[in-house]
Amino acid sequence: MDTLEPEIQRIERSLYEKIKSACDIDTIFYDITDIYFTGKKMIMAKRGHGSNLPQIGIGLAAEAQYGIPLFHHTFDGNVYDSKTFPVILARLQEIKRENCTLIYDRGVSSKKKNVADAVESG
Repeated sequence: MDTLEPEIQRIERSLYEKIKSACDIDTIFYDITDIYFTGKKMIMAKRGHGSNLPQIGIGLAAEAQYGIPLFHHTFDGNVYDSKTFPVILARLQEIKRENCTLIYDRGVSSKKKNVADAVESG
């Protein structure tokens, strides 16, 4: 997956530019979900919190009005949701998305620092 990641990000940025020109993106949803694996070949799959099976986390940001995905990021399975937030903020800054409302669940914001970072980044 590491080999494909730069190309996937390039495609996501290109799609974002097209989406941005078609609709006003003023609210973004972000959520992370865990996917479990039974095989042994997935390097990122790690035993997560509350799981006996190896898993990976997939964070997805989507614009709120139409639910169009903007970008995603994969995380090792043992990464807590709150630890994904700085990566997502960096991706939002990368696509130059400022002054929008970011909606996420409490697992992501369980650290006061995450909320402060979000406010600081605009």
